[in-house]
Amino acid sequence: MSNNVKATTCARVERVRIIRSVLERARLNRAVLENDYWTLPVDDKEHENFMPVGRGARTSNLCGKWLSFQVCDNKELHEGVVVDGIDCTGKIVVSHSHLWCHKSSCPICFIRGWSVREARNIEGRLTAASERGFGEVEHLTASVPVEDYGLSEEALRRKCRMALLVRGVLGGVMIFHGYRKDRLRGVLSWSPHYHVLGFIRGGFDVCRDCVHDRGDCRSCSFFKGREVREYAKDKYLVKVFEKRKTVVGTAFTS
Repeated sequence: MSNNVKATTCARVERVRIIRSVLERARLNRAVLENDYWTLPVDDKEHENFMPVGRGARTSNLCGKWLSFQVCDNKELHEGVVVDGIDCTGKIVVSHSHLWCHKSSCPICFIRGWSVREARNIEGRLTAASERGFGEVEHLTASVPVEDYGLSEEALRRKCRMALLVRGVLGGVMIFHGYRKDRLRGVLSWSPHYHVLGFIRGGFDVCRDCVHDRGDCRSCSFFKGREVREYAKDKYLVKVFEKRKTVVGTAFTS
């Protein structure tokens, strides 16, 4: 068998394996089809230890099973209470309980179990910090330069934390992502970065509402000025996104 035929055969076998993997995860949890990040194959050569969420084996046959529901009919206590964007004023509240293993690798529990629990924990911590005067929570990313792609996650976290600190990002949480979508190749390719929920010294509204020429940021004392000057030194790109709707929602989708 020629090398070309072997390569073609191997490629077909790999495609079949990928399709079967997606179909099996979709059978367990159709929600994985809502985001192609959860279905694209992973180019994990030399980075096999970094598995995107939901790509592992199902932990138990009990994962995701409905357990019970709880009803609260004390409408007086619901006055002004908003849950997930729904005003509960004057309403009876019914909540469903499910069994979750809370493992990020589980194809069933990573969405409604693990990610929801962690997002709520993040919201609680950041809300407490906001109430103590740290300001408004901002959503950022800290991206690693190509020359540092081979470093350990511990080293990357340390360098990204320093990059954030010198730019005036105070406190918060860092959520590691090892991969980004490569649309041309149709895979997730290695591109380590962190999604960050934290506080910016002086806030970000001045930069968000600023109208200026491209070169004006360098001399500015606010965040974008600090980013331009520090990027020239360390090549770590720190970007601030649009205002969040909710902290828990941003944490959940990050």
